[in-house]
Amino acid sequence: MQIRTRLDEIMRAKGISTAELSRRTGISRAVIADLRRDCWERVSRNTLARICQALPITFNDLFELYDTSIFAPIRLHGDVTIHFGSDAVTRAGDSRASGRTVLSEPMTDGWDLRGVVAITDYLHEVDPAICCRLVEHPRQDSAVRDGVLKVFADGDHILIGWNQFSEEVVCHAHAVPPYSPANLGVFEFAFKRDRRHAVSSSFGSPANNGNVGIVSVATGELVARHTLVTEGQGDDCALIVVERVFRPVVRRENRRDDENIILAILGYDGMGTAAGAEAAISKQFEQALYPAERGKPMMKVVAATYARPPGPSSVDNRKVTSARVLEKIFEKRS
Repeated sequence: MQIRTRLDEIMRAKGISTAELSRRTGISRAVIADLRRDCWERVSRNTLARICQALPITFNDLFELYDTSIFAPIRLHGDVTIHFGSDAVTRAGDSRASGRTVLSEPMTDGWDLRGVVAITDYLHEVDPAICCRLVEHPRQDSAVRDGVLKVFADGDHILIGWNQFSEEVVCHAHAVPPYSPANLGVFEFAFKRDRRHAVSSSFGSPANNGNVGIVSVATGELVARHTLVTEGQGDDCALIVVERVFRPVVRRENRRDDENIILAILGYDGMGTAAGAEAAISKQFEQALYPAERGKPMMKVVAATYARPPGPSSVDNRKVTSARVLEKIFEKRS
């Protein structure tokens, strides 16, 4: 739980501007603006007393406790839409086709599904009454833009996996076109992929060397690594993007802190997505994954390790052994 100010809401309701409150109290506009945006750190008792006297309100009116869990809006509303992607796979040369067209089969990464299961299991532990609606998004979906707009229009949404739909949603949150590497500078972090497996993305680009994973866009340094091993310990990573979406007063059905959440868990590959889901539901990282401001998407890096048993296997037998949110990434010193 944290404390936040209701000054902006109170001033809007009373029709008082920042300039007017500054005139009444003698407090600088900058201090009042920080309080309105809820980005203050230290405010004197005298300042708070003058604001309360000028409005007039009580201290209890000015501040309130709120839940800083990214899943708090979902608990409040009792439902969430979980999105995951699928690829249309056609069996080329299938002898059973006999000259006919073979229907495409939806194929979803098994690790992405493990991420879906981890999230839904966690939410049902929090509250068995939470309704989790699953929506599958095929590749080359002609209605993808409409789907993106619906995500930001209403409801709470969780996106699992790096796919066409999540690319569109994350880019919409950052107000840049999708599939455009020229917009890389808008993001704090980006995927660096092997050139053989590079994809067109606004927050991804080919690696110039063998070091692949997630980089700091500001420094170009690798901050989380992706490695493949035939046995033993390897590394993977994920980006988690979170945005608190302002819920207008006319659409609020619950308390004053009624807002929506958009949570995207994007792994370098499927195992990274599953590791990102584990990090998202960990109590250890609740504070790190909760954005300080509404309407401003926050991007975090998850570094993960996995273990692969020795010997051949017909299935992907890797197991996530750790997943942690990197809370402090220092820029390169000049």
